[in-house]
Amino acid sequence: MENRHDVGCGLPTDGPLSERPSHSSGCEPVSIVIVNHNAGRLLAECLEAALAQAREVILVDNASTSAPFEAVAARLATHPRLRIIRSKINTGFATG
Repeated sequence: MENRHDVGCGLPTDGPLSERPSHSSGCEPVSIVIVNHNAGRLLAECLEAALAQAREVILVDNASTSAPFEAVAARLATHPRLRIIRSKINTGFATG
């Protein structure tokens, strides 16, 4: 039997592609980047949907000033597949 190891959401990274789980396993071998600026409660819904489907989610916050962002960040900050990058200034979507 082949040795396999899991990365991120639990998908094997080696072995024949035909034997690897598909999206029906709940997690795709992709990274999602979300650029945020004061999205409020929609950010939580977006992050939860992304975390349920992707191996890695990177949240780039462009200097949000809202309390909802802080609440979402605090609640999800320890999620093993979430990386939060905070910018001190709003550099815009493209730079984010």
